[in-house]
Amino acid sequence: MSGQDDPPAALRRAWHELDALNERFYRRHAASFSRTRQRAWPGWSTVLTLASERLAALPGEGVRLLDVACGNARLLDALPAPAAGGARWTYVGVERSLPLLAAARRRIGELGQPTPTEPRHALLAADLLRADEWPLVAGERRCFDLVVAFGLLHHVPGRVQRDELLRRAGDLVRPGGLVAVSFWQFLALPALRARRIDPAVAVDLGAISRATAERLEPGDALLPWGDTETREGVAGPLPREADAIRFCHSASDEEIDALLDGSFPAPIWSPVARFSSDGRSGTLNAYAMLQRAP
Repeated sequence: MSGQDDPPAALRRAWHELDALNERFYRRHAASFSRTRQRAWPGWSTVLTLASERLAALPGEGVRLLDVACGNARLLDALPAPAAGGARWTYVGVERSLPLLAAARRRIGELGQPTPTEPRHALLAADLLRADEWPLVAGERRCFDLVVAFGLLHHVPGRVQRDELLRRAGDLVRPGGLVAVSFWQFLALPALRARRIDPAVAVDLGAISRATAERLEPGDALLPWGDTETREGVAGPLPREADAIRFCHSASDEEIDALLDGSFPAPIWSPVARFSSDGRSGTLNAYAMLQRAP
């Protein structure tokens, strides 16, 4: 646990229901989602450049990277190509959505067989919201030079669960290694803020229960996928398909500060970088990178 009191069972049930909502969404809409997620985000390149600089002095044959919730593995497109004789990257992607994992395998297949100076790749199916599935990834603890969680935390219901996930991710980083996390801040953008579905509408559609709607936390939102419509007497947009709804959480700067302080405490961890990137505004995601003490 994170040092906070164990949440009551009713709250845990609400989190489970919101997570199940997302699991159903990705099972139904993984193909269309993957089609819209084919390019690496600019912020990823910034992280990988910083990581290359920081990790150059570490002993070892190359950089071992863990991509938590890798989706279709598009992060591979952003990996730096090593110079002749330089360190190569070993990529391990973890994803619970089997359709997205299949897309990741296709991407790796399209890249062809790696040469001695190109990345090696591996994919694992695991649900990292379940504590008992982390050993599938870890093998031995603290074995990765860089652990990244991009486009993940906004799908994790509950501050306590986000804290737990970050702590477990940090446990996989070797001494001197790095962790990098992105936080979607969509509520700061008017166009995305306007797309929120009224929780009462989601209840009427059968997407979530009334008990879960009552337990949504600040920053939580239900967002439609694809086209929406409006209906007289209904507040906000309506998804054209009842199952095209995702739970998302928009992290405030204050929450990010608290999560980082709690999950990556000094002196074990020290900050490397904080910046915003991505989207037309260049502020769609907030990034944080930290380094474990040698």
